[in-house]
Amino acid sequence: MKSYTIGREESCNIIVSDPTQMVSRNHATLNVDGNKMTIVDTSSNGTYINGIRIQSGTPVPVTRKDVVSFAQVAELDWKVVPKEGGKNVLVILGVIAAVLLAGGGAWYFLNREKHEDKNKTGENEVEQMWKDLGVKVDTLKSAVPGLIADIKAAGDSLAAVQELLDNKNTAAKKDAKIAENVKKSLWQAEDKLKSVNAEELQKSLESVIQSIGDKSEATRTRVSELEKKVADGKSVIAAVNSLLNTAKGEIATLPDQKGKAKPKPEPSKDAKEEPVNRVINI
Repeated sequence: MKSYTIGREESCNIIVSDPTQMVSRNHATLNVDGNKMTIVDTSSNGTYINGIRIQSGTPVPVTRKDVVSFAQVAELDWKVVPKEGGKNVLVILGVIAAVLLAGGGAWYFLNREKHEDKNKTGENEVEQMWKDLGVKVDTLKSAVPGLIADIKAAGDSLAAVQELLDNKNTAAKKDAKIAENVKKSLWQAEDKLKSVNAEELQKSLESVIQSIGDKSEATRTRVSELEKKVADGKSVIAAVNSLLNTAKGEIATLPDQKGKAKPKPEPSKDAKEEPVNRVINI
């Protein structure tokens, strides 16, 4: 098996003259074993076979019909690669002092401005992405605490409605049926309320804030996940409040319990004690 190093370095078997310097000094190695050939990428900017970038450090089968390019600015001229039983490598090296992808260097300079514009566009897109994420995070900073407050308020309302029901007289058959429907609504509201976790929402918000501060790649995913949690949570709270409002309406039709002791009003702290006249018999 014969191996041919390819790159800008003068010590390479196949030298690629690349004024852009996008081709590495030692860009790739072509291994020829009879009629079988493999190419190994050893570069920073990649080796491509028919437009597809190959994995670095892994031998990939290749044929003379394939278009092999280096950093997408230079191509391999198969004429300089000896065939089985061909000329001596040293003779070939004299013929191929420099191999440049057909029109690769010229193409780069002719399109240099286009490349620069494309890079600027890419940078602007990334910058805009982080700005958009920042706006979303600012919105979540308000939405999450608001949702947590709504969760607590819904829990308090649930307890209050349950207390209203407890103070009603449901001895009559029709009243008992209404009370049973109310209980079912309260059970449903309680189950829905358990599906939103205030502590988990707070932790997710803290994770998102930390992520955008670090400009982590996971920021976009974490923001999307938290936005979904908030949207789902709002839907749950809306459903819970609807159930509680319906329950309160039904409870209002029930009679109050009779004979239930009413709490005695506590004396006002501002009330002054009247003097007590005592009669003493001697």
